Amino acid sequence: PVLIDLIRIICLTFIITAISSVHVNLLIRELQFKKKIIINCFSVLISYSLGFFLAFKGYGVWSLAIIGLLIATINTVFYCLFSAWIPSFIFEWNKIKDLSHFGLNFMGETIVSYWSRNYDNFIIGKMLGSTDLGIYSKAYSLMLTPLRNFSTVINKVMFPAFSQKQGDLPLLKKYYLKIIIIVALFAFPLMIALAMVSKEFVLLCFGEKWQRMIPILSILSILGAIQTILALNALIYNSLGKTNIAFKISIIPNALYIVAFTVGVNYGIKGVAYSFLLANVLLFIPVYKNAVNLLNISLLEVFQVLKGIIIASLVMTILLLALNYYLNISLMAALIIKLISGGFAYFIFIYIFEKDLIISLKSKAQIFLSKRNE
Repeated sequence: PVLIDLIRIICLTFIITAISSVHVNLLIRELQFKKKIIINCFSVLISYSLGFFLAFKGYGVWSLAIIGLLIATINTVFYCLFSAWIPSFIFEWNKIKDLSHFGLNFMGETIVSYWSRNYDNFIIGKMLGSTDLGIYSKAYSLMLTPLRNFSTVINKVMFPAFSQKQGDLPLLKKYYLKIIIIVALFAFPLMIALAMVSKEFVLLCFGEKWQRMIPILSILSILGAIQTILALNALIYNSLGKTNIAFKISIIPNALYIVAFTVGVNYGIKGVAYSFLLANVLLFIPVYKNAVNLLNISLLEVFQVLKGIIIASLVMTILLLALNYYLNISLMAALIIKLISGGFAYFIFIYIFEKDLIISLKSKAQIFLSKRNE
């Protein structure tokens, strides 16, 4: 019952952000990310400062709702002020028709994905209760953090660049293969490490009362490694204007997710997590193949590009599994040893298989830092 008023207030953010939706997307299309970041940082600083104060004063969950509303409001005000575009308040049906083919399919795919991806929360809350939902949701949000920081950000940044070059498939293919190797280079070891140190991480950061989250976080973290690659499918479909294909392809996987969650919930939250992972493993090849084929990329080419990272990740996994079995020391010591040992093993094998990539990234980082210092 507490959610009723809370949802009503939070839903105001949809109305507020809609006012500046054109402004912010124009900034993205024009690659003005510096201006966007400055506005976002300012709004987050002000909103979270007030949110912490309200939480300290005992407003509880409402302090989080205020943070969301305030971020949306401040962002909207500054996007409108600092955008060169001013609405003319003239409505033209022909403009809607021009956008409808892309927009309606994009909206359809988004809606279908939203309900299927949140069905696990709905069915856990309905069948298992708020405690299990809280444990599952916290594990899921931790898994999503790397995904948001890699694939989602890259989708937003690269979408306008890919759209401008959508007629040059060889160029898009070249840059897409570069993108996935960079994403996998950082995302794979991060997700594997989170899966392997979930016990130490959960007990140290959240305490004994969150102990049931440990296996859920491990399962979902492995799922996160798969999702970081699948999430880049949106970049291909949207930049090529193939949202109609994305919409059609999304129907079967999302239906399978719903079936998997419905079956899995009978075995508790661990069953839901396992069913989600199994569905993604079964769907990965057909779903991913349909997307990369649009860029004339074969699955073999993707494997060749990621081969070194996959091998290094497997070595890291085996080492951490062995440490899990043999280490019997304090949580903090185990966490430090696992992270250092796993990171060292991963780096050694990456350097063996991807030496040119490491050297290239190092030189680019040095150039970037030297320009900043200037």
